Amino acid sequence: LSSLTSTFGGFSDINNDGVVVALITSQVNKLSSGGGIVTGFFWSGDLVSGYNNMEIIYLVAPDSAGVYGPKVSNSFAMSNFLPGVFFHETQHLINYYQHVVVKGGTSEKAWLNEGLSHLAEDLIGYNLENYSRYDLYLAAPHNNSITPSGSPSLAQRGGIYLMLRYLYEQSGNSSSFVGRLVQTSDTGATNVVNAYAGTDSAFNEWGEFLKYWAVALAYT
Repeated sequence: LSSLTSTFGGFSDINNDGVVVALITSQVNKLSSGGGIVTGFFWSGDLVSGYNNMEIIYLVAPDSAGVYGPKVSNSFAMSNFLPGVFFHETQHLINYYQHVVVKGGTSEKAWLNEGLSHLAEDLIGYNLENYSRYDLYLAAPHNNSITPSGSPSLAQRGGIYLMLRYLYEQSGNSSSFVGRLVQTSDTGATNVVNAYAGTDSAFNEWGEFLKYWAVALAYT
Protein backbone atom coordinates (compact mmCIF):
# COMPACT_ATOMS: atom_id res chain seq x y z
CA LEU A 1 0.00 0.00 0.00
CA SER A 2 2.88 2.39 0.70
CA SER A 3 4.02 2.11 -2.92
CA LEU A 4 0.57 3.27 -4.01
CA THR A 5 0.31 6.18 -1.59
CA SER A 6 3.84 7.39 -2.36
CA THR A 7 2.82 7.88 -6.00
CA PHE A 8 -0.89 8.73 -5.87
CA GLY A 9 -1.20 10.41 -2.47
CA GLY A 10 -2.35 9.64 1.04
CA PHE A 11 -5.73 8.51 2.28
CA SER A 12 -7.72 9.61 5.30
CA ASP A 13 -7.59 7.68 8.55
CA ILE A 14 -10.92 8.49 10.17
CA ASN A 15 -10.78 5.59 12.62
CA ASN A 16 -7.06 5.93 13.39
CA ASP A 17 -6.09 2.37 12.45
CA GLY A 18 -3.69 3.25 9.63
CA VAL A 19 -5.12 0.74 7.15
CA VAL A 20 -7.54 0.33 4.26
CA VAL A 21 -9.93 -2.54 4.96
CA ALA A 22 -10.74 -4.92 2.10
CA LEU A 23 -14.08 -6.65 2.62
CA ILE A 24 -14.40 -9.73 0.38
CA THR A 25 -18.13 -10.29 0.10
CA SER A 26 -20.64 -12.12 -2.09
CA GLN A 27 -22.68 -8.90 -2.18
CA VAL A 28 -20.23 -7.73 -4.84
CA ASN A 29 -20.80 -10.91 -6.87
CA LYS A 30 -24.53 -10.16 -6.93
CA LEU A 31 -23.87 -6.90 -8.78
CA SER A 32 -22.64 -8.70 -11.91
CA SER A 33 -24.99 -8.95 -14.88
CA GLY A 34 -24.95 -9.40 -18.64
CA GLY A 35 -21.93 -11.67 -18.66
CA GLY A 36 -19.58 -9.14 -17.07
CA ILE A 37 -18.05 -9.47 -13.63
CA VAL A 38 -18.07 -6.67 -11.08
CA THR A 39 -14.85 -7.21 -9.15
CA GLY A 40 -15.10 -4.47 -6.53
CA PHE A 41 -16.11 -0.96 -5.62
CA PHE A 42 -15.43 1.96 -3.29
CA TRP A 43 -18.31 3.95 -1.77
CA SER A 44 -17.62 7.52 -0.71
CA GLY A 45 -20.33 7.36 1.97
CA ASP A 46 -17.96 5.35 4.13
CA LEU A 47 -15.65 8.37 4.26
CA VAL A 48 -18.01 11.29 4.54
CA SER A 49 -21.33 9.95 5.87
CA GLY A 50 -20.06 7.82 8.72
CA TYR A 51 -21.70 4.57 7.63
CA ASN A 52 -18.75 2.29 8.42
CA ASN A 53 -16.46 4.96 9.86
CA MET A 54 -13.39 3.50 8.18
CA GLU A 55 -11.47 3.41 4.92
CA ILE A 56 -12.99 0.34 3.25
CA ILE A 57 -13.27 -1.17 -0.21
CA TYR A 58 -15.46 -4.09 -1.28
CA LEU A 59 -14.11 -7.00 -3.35
CA VAL A 60 -15.60 -9.96 -5.20
CA ALA A 61 -15.65 -13.28 -3.33
CA PRO A 62 -14.41 -16.56 -4.82
CA ASP A 63 -17.52 -18.52 -5.84
CA SER A 64 -16.61 -21.52 -7.99
CA ALA A 65 -20.19 -22.79 -8.06
CA GLY A 66 -21.64 -19.48 -9.21
CA VAL A 67 -24.15 -19.36 -6.35
CA TYR A 68 -24.12 -15.55 -6.07
CA GLY A 69 -23.17 -14.59 -9.63
CA PRO A 70 -20.67 -15.61 -12.34
CA LYS A 71 -18.42 -18.54 -11.47
CA VAL A 72 -15.14 -17.29 -10.00
CA SER A 73 -12.72 -19.94 -8.79
CA ASN A 74 -10.56 -19.28 -5.77
CA SER A 75 -7.34 -19.73 -7.77
CA PHE A 76 -8.45 -17.31 -10.48
CA ALA A 77 -9.66 -14.74 -7.97
CA MET A 78 -6.38 -14.87 -6.06
CA SER A 79 -4.14 -14.83 -9.14
CA ASN A 80 -5.99 -12.44 -11.47
CA PHE A 81 -8.68 -10.46 -9.69
CA LEU A 82 -8.10 -9.66 -6.05
CA PRO A 83 -4.45 -8.41 -5.98
CA GLY A 84 -5.01 -5.87 -8.75
CA VAL A 85 -8.54 -4.91 -7.73
CA PHE A 86 -7.38 -4.03 -4.23
CA PHE A 87 -5.09 -1.33 -5.63
CA HIS A 88 -7.65 -0.35 -8.29
CA GLU A 89 -10.33 0.38 -5.71
CA THR A 90 -7.92 1.96 -3.23
CA GLN A 91 -6.95 4.46 -5.95
CA HIS A 92 -10.64 5.44 -6.10
CA LEU A 93 -10.62 5.94 -2.33
CA ILE A 94 -7.47 8.07 -2.45
CA ASN A 95 -8.76 10.01 -5.45
CA TYR A 96 -12.02 10.90 -3.72
CA TYR A 97 -10.28 11.86 -0.50
CA GLN A 98 -7.76 14.10 -2.27
CA HIS A 99 -10.22 15.74 -4.69
CA VAL A 100 -13.19 16.25 -2.39
CA VAL A 101 -12.01 16.21 1.22
CA VAL A 102 -8.52 17.69 0.96
CA LYS A 103 -8.97 20.05 -2.01
CA GLY A 104 -12.67 20.81 -1.55
CA GLY A 105 -13.50 20.04 -5.18
CA THR A 106 -15.77 17.52 -6.89
CA SER A 107 -15.18 13.87 -7.71
CA GLU A 108 -12.94 13.15 -10.68
CA LYS A 109 -14.61 12.41 -14.02
CA ALA A 110 -15.42 8.72 -14.27
CA TRP A 111 -13.24 8.12 -17.34
CA LEU A 112 -10.12 9.61 -15.79
CA ASN A 113 -10.77 8.07 -12.38
CA GLU A 114 -11.07 4.61 -13.93
CA GLY A 115 -8.02 5.16 -16.10
CA LEU A 116 -5.98 6.09 -13.05
CA SER A 117 -7.12 2.94 -11.26
CA HIS A 118 -6.05 0.78 -14.19
CA LEU A 119 -2.74 2.63 -14.23
CA ALA A 120 -2.41 1.92 -10.50
CA GLU A 121 -2.75 -1.82 -11.19
CA ASP A 122 0.06 -1.49 -13.72
CA LEU A 123 2.45 0.60 -11.64
CA ILE A 124 2.07 -1.53 -8.52
CA GLY A 125 2.86 -4.67 -10.52
CA TYR A 126 -0.53 -6.33 -10.94
CA ASN A 127 -1.14 -5.55 -14.61
CA LEU A 128 -2.86 -8.90 -15.22
CA GLU A 129 -6.21 -7.76 -16.57
CA ASN A 130 -5.47 -4.51 -18.41
CA TYR A 131 -4.43 -6.29 -21.60
CA SER A 132 -7.96 -7.67 -22.03
CA ARG A 133 -9.27 -4.11 -21.93
CA TYR A 134 -6.81 -2.47 -24.29
CA ASP A 135 -7.14 -5.38 -26.74
CA LEU A 136 -10.82 -4.49 -26.99
CA TYR A 137 -9.95 -0.83 -27.52
CA LEU A 138 -7.30 -1.48 -30.18
CA ALA A 139 -9.71 -3.70 -32.10
CA ALA A 140 -12.02 -0.70 -32.68
CA PRO A 141 -10.60 2.60 -31.41
CA HIS A 142 -12.91 4.56 -33.72
CA ASN A 143 -15.89 3.17 -31.78
CA ASN A 144 -14.57 3.93 -28.30
CA SER A 145 -14.23 7.44 -26.95
CA ILE A 146 -11.72 7.77 -24.13
CA THR A 147 -13.73 10.63 -22.60
CA PRO A 148 -17.26 9.16 -22.30
CA SER A 149 -19.82 11.10 -20.30
CA GLY A 150 -20.82 8.09 -18.21
CA SER A 151 -19.06 5.07 -16.79
CA PRO A 152 -16.54 3.83 -19.38
CA SER A 153 -16.91 0.42 -21.01
CA LEU A 154 -14.15 -2.19 -20.83
CA ALA A 155 -12.84 -1.12 -24.24
CA GLN A 156 -12.91 2.56 -23.29
CA ARG A 157 -11.04 1.77 -20.08
CA GLY A 158 -8.36 0.11 -22.16
CA GLY A 159 -7.95 3.22 -24.29
CA ILE A 160 -7.87 5.56 -21.31
CA TYR A 161 -5.25 3.39 -19.63
CA LEU A 162 -3.07 3.43 -22.75
CA MET A 163 -3.35 7.22 -22.99
CA LEU A 164 -2.34 7.71 -19.36
CA ARG A 165 0.49 5.20 -19.67
CA TYR A 166 1.78 7.12 -22.71
CA LEU A 167 1.72 10.45 -20.87
CA TYR A 168 3.25 8.82 -17.81
CA GLU A 169 6.21 7.70 -19.93
CA GLN A 170 6.50 11.07 -21.67
CA SER A 171 6.28 13.21 -18.55
CA GLY A 172 9.92 12.95 -17.49
CA ASN A 173 8.97 12.84 -13.82
CA SER A 174 6.34 10.13 -13.88
CA SER A 175 5.50 9.91 -10.19
CA SER A 176 5.05 13.67 -9.91
CA PHE A 177 2.72 13.65 -12.92
CA VAL A 178 0.51 10.97 -11.38
CA GLY A 179 0.53 12.68 -7.99
CA ARG A 180 -0.60 15.95 -9.54
CA LEU A 181 -3.47 14.15 -11.30
CA VAL A 182 -4.82 12.94 -7.97
CA GLN A 183 -3.88 15.66 -5.48
CA THR A 184 -5.93 18.43 -7.08
CA SER A 185 -9.42 19.84 -7.49
CA ASP A 186 -9.06 19.86 -11.29
CA THR A 187 -10.97 17.20 -13.21
CA GLY A 188 -11.10 15.68 -16.68
CA ALA A 189 -8.99 16.88 -19.58
CA THR A 190 -8.15 20.11 -17.74
CA ASN A 191 -6.63 18.05 -14.96
CA VAL A 192 -4.51 16.05 -17.42
CA VAL A 193 -3.17 19.18 -19.11
CA ASN A 194 -2.39 20.99 -15.86
CA ALA A 195 -0.83 17.91 -14.26
CA TYR A 196 1.39 17.25 -17.24
CA ALA A 197 2.60 20.86 -17.14
CA GLY A 198 4.49 20.51 -20.39
CA THR A 199 7.03 23.12 -21.46
CA ASP A 200 6.98 22.14 -25.16
CA SER A 201 4.46 24.38 -26.92
CA ALA A 202 3.78 21.58 -29.41
CA PHE A 203 2.88 19.13 -26.64
CA ASN A 204 1.03 20.89 -23.85
CA GLU A 205 -2.63 20.76 -24.87
CA TRP A 206 -5.22 17.98 -24.84
CA GLY A 207 -5.58 17.89 -28.61
CA GLU A 208 -1.82 17.60 -29.03
CA PHE A 209 -1.69 14.77 -26.51
CA LEU A 210 -4.30 12.86 -28.53
CA LYS A 211 -2.53 13.48 -31.83
CA TYR A 212 0.88 12.25 -30.73
CA TRP A 213 -0.59 9.37 -28.77
CA ALA A 214 -2.43 8.18 -31.89
CA VAL A 215 0.86 8.23 -33.80
CA ALA A 216 2.55 6.27 -31.00
CA LEU A 217 -0.21 3.64 -31.11
CA ALA A 218 0.12 3.31 -34.87
CA TYR A 219 3.90 2.79 -34.65
CA THR A 220 3.63 0.20 -31.87
